Amino acid sequence: MFIARTFSFVIIVPLFIYAVYFKTVPANILFITFAIILGFQAVNEYLKMLSQGGWKSYRLLGAVFGLLLIISSFYSKMFIVLLLESMTFWVVLLFSKDKKESLQKIIVSSSSLIMVALPLSILVLIHESSSGNALLLYLILVTKAGDTGAYITGTISSKMMSGGNHKIVPSISPKKSWEGTIGGLVFSIAISIIMWNIFRFSGSLFIFPVILGFLFFWGGFAGDLAESCIKRICGVKDSGNIIPGMGGVLDILDSLMINALVFIVVFETLKIF
Repeated sequence: MFIARTFSFVIIVPLFIYAVYFKTVPANILFITFAIILGFQAVNEYLKMLSQGGWKSYRLLGAVFGLLLIISSFYSKMFIVLLLESMTFWVVLLFSKDKKESLQKIIVSSSSLIMVALPLSILVLIHESSSGNALLLYLILVTKAGDTGAYITGTISSKMMSGGNHKIVPSISPKKSWEGTIGGLVFSIAISIIMWNIFRFSGSLFIFPVILGFLFFWGGFAGDLAESCIKRICGVKDSGNIIPGMGGVLDILDSLMINALVFIVVFETLKIF
């Protein structure tokens, strides 16, 4: 598991950073490729998990609709695509034989657009904005610093403390601890300050990155916990196994889902970027 995870990390992470940060034609093509593959797979994993939990859906249709929404964000046509998808669901319901089952499938399929495709579309919108490459990389690094810091400090504290560390919500995520959470928060704030100064964003060089590091850590924490809750309800360990040693796409992107929304709220209210 460790070897597989290390191999995936060494191969995927440099490619992903290159695709996100650089504005060359190859980098843009790679970013679009990542967006298409990860977007389709993320929605597919979400609907597959729900089906394993007993909630049926139009899985292929939902995955395709999610992908179209993500692609439309490159061209600022999300609203039009959402209208067309809404009309399609109404038509499907109208011509289905079992109206009750069809309605249930439509509700579950529609939830994938709100829960998964919309946050991923926002990440694309961030990337396509002015200085979006730096903004998106900053968001990803700060978020994942929290994940990594929580994992490292949680693992160390669990081994060093007699009786183990202090769990937060063992019924949902047995490995999450207060010690790991504090460590993750420190990591997020530290990386936020460092990357803020490297990218030379506007505003205070200390106060703003501290606030954002704090917000993005808890946003990532909530996203990770929410996905753990869904997995527990559906009775699955991982959202998928497409990435060796790392599980599914949702297992990697879960912490970024809510942070995409947090970023938009911060951007629109504080205007600090």
